[in-house]
Amino acid sequence: MPSEKLLIIDDDPIQLKLTRILLSAKGYFVETAETGQLAMEVLASFTPSLIITDYHLPDIDGLELARQIRANPGSGKIPIVMLTAGSGGVDEKSAREAGCIGLIMKPIRAQTFAEQVRIFLQGGPASGSQPGAGLLALVVNDDAAERRLLKERLGALGFTVAIAKDGADGLEQARKVKPAVIVSDILMPRLDGFRMCSAIRGDIDLQNIPVVLTTSGSIQKNDELMAHSIGANAFVLRTADMKDVVEAVRSSLAAGAPNALPADPALIESLRRYFLEEGERQTIRLLDQIDSGINRNALRRLAHRWAGVAGTFGYPQISEMASELETIAQRGSFDPAQVRTVLQDLSGLFMEALGRV
Repeated sequence: MPSEKLLIIDDDPIQLKLTRILLSAKGYFVETAETGQLAMEVLASFTPSLIITDYHLPDIDGLELARQIRANPGSGKIPIVMLTAGSGGVDEKSAREAGCIGLIMKPIRAQTFAEQVRIFLQGGPASGSQPGAGLLALVVNDDAAERRLLKERLGALGFTVAIAKDGADGLEQARKVKPAVIVSDILMPRLDGFRMCSAIRGDIDLQNIPVVLTTSGSIQKNDELMAHSIGANAFVLRTADMKDVVEAVRSSLAAGAPNALPADPALIESLRRYFLEEGERQTIRLLDQIDSGINRNALRRLAHRWAGVAGTFGYPQISEMASELETIAQRGSFDPAQVRTVLQDLSGLFMEALGRV
């Protein structure tokens, strides 16, 4: 068990008691302070391995306190982590400029708080150390090459990596191995990343696991809103170097799993309609491009997206027809007449769902 000393600064007595209990149970020696002034007095005779301070304090804000701690010769090298609810006053950039090594989002989660502290004690998720040392990451993706690349990148961070081939397999694997973080594609057969994330947030045994959703195509605004509403930590683009994915994993480990927003029927309906109208426009444009030539890879990616998102929104016919189009685009031979027929059928389905026929 760890034996590091910690200083927790928060003016909420319940929060202080909770953090003391959670960290003491893991073997940490914890001192507390309810104001910035008391914290400086404690630091005069107590040298912790890590300082965790709330942003909102009664006598000083956490950023100014961090600057004072950094300016003090006796405490200037002690790493500081900022607790914040994420609304107003502090973000990752301002916290680091004040001398903090990172953020922990409030409300803290009992199941993951001590693990977040351990990661910061090892140098923090933004350091050059191995933030995944001793942790298990679950990669969920139906593309073998993407799985292999992600396994390499996360392995370089120190993670042990488990693999799942689609969302249904990912959900089953998550329940078995309880990973520290899940990195998932959004468009997969059987169960897409959106629905898998939603299921994770609704499962009491999994709901505190950070989830990073990824895509190889462009990030659509409605997809981004969907990811946010179901409680994904981040929704990022997979590039050749996986830089954004890696950074999202680092920050998600520090922040812990967010709370999914309450379902907003109006938002869901607006996202559905946006998807249908976008699909209607795109099928018409593609039909006009058949004679001049269609980029097969772009068509495959678009069909893959349609298949996954249509399944999420409850349009199985669109999903099945889009899957058929994706299969056609993947073949060695490419029959324009067959593509035209499927696109015409898809266009009709989009229009029917919109009530235009």
